[in-house]
Amino acid sequence: RGGATATALRAVAAEGAQSNGTGSPQKKKAPSPQPPPGGADLDLGFDPDELVVPVAGAPRRRRTGVLLLNIGTPASTSVEDVREYLGRFLADDRVIEISPPILKAILLQILLATRPQNSAENYKKIWDPVRGSPLLFHSEDLADGLQQELGTDYIVKIGMAYSEPFVEDALRNLANVGVDDVLLVPMFPHYASSTTGSILANAYRTASEVFCTPYLRVVPPFYNNPMYLSAMKESIVDTIGPQGERVDHVLFSFHGLPEAQCMKTDDTKKVCLQKPDCCARLTRANRNCYRAQCMKTD
Repeated sequence: RGGATATALRAVAAEGAQSNGTGSPQKKKAPSPQPPPGGADLDLGFDPDELVVPVAGAPRRRRTGVLLLNIGTPASTSVEDVREYLGRFLADDRVIEISPPILKAILLQILLATRPQNSAENYKKIWDPVRGSPLLFHSEDLADGLQQELGTDYIVKIGMAYSEPFVEDALRNLANVGVDDVLLVPMFPHYASSTTGSILANAYRTASEVFCTPYLRVVPPFYNNPMYLSAMKESIVDTIGPQGERVDHVLFSFHGLPEAQCMKTDDTKKVCLQKPDCCARLTRANRNCYRAQCMKTD
């Protein structure tokens, strides 16, 4: 649930903020040399933990940005807005892998001429009459709750790859308030090239185009993180009751992927879909396989 998920993200964000950018804890600094006996302790105005003279009014502590990454959502349920969103989304080569490019361009023209009408009707079924897109307002609620959990040492923002608020705008807003250290949090517990891979590639590309590039860290897939699993368990139990007493059966459904995308994660070419039980356990070969990670969420 929101509180449990925020607690889980808080622990990961705090750990990331205390690392040196490689995932390893920072080494303790050696104590500053002491002045010789009898010598004057000359005060040059430096903070012991700073390498520059502090500017009057500047914050003493370095804050960390937490950027919650997601794919995006149409601005409204109108066919025009849905077509604009789908045009950005489906153009991503990680989402639809078709070669040569001219063939993909032709297919996109066909899809964008026919699909937006049906998609717009489906969006209307889930659209909130007051708050609009569920993906957007639930993301905003999570960001607000996480901000309260983390406190003033962190600034939590939302970054969408294909719709507002865009990742580019979020990074610019963080830079404008002096935040250069940014923790990227893909909002997908399992890795897939078309989701986590796509939004991270977008964030890296966007960050590289900024003159003062931010310092990025990334939360890896958290499909088997105990705090994530506990949060999901609480949410499920609220609906089905303890021990599932309110239902007869529980069905876990995961989003499907083309088999080719799963196979590309296996650099050995010896495990993925090469044996009937290829996802029975996680190994080095299938560590990034979406299906194998889903099977591990237990």
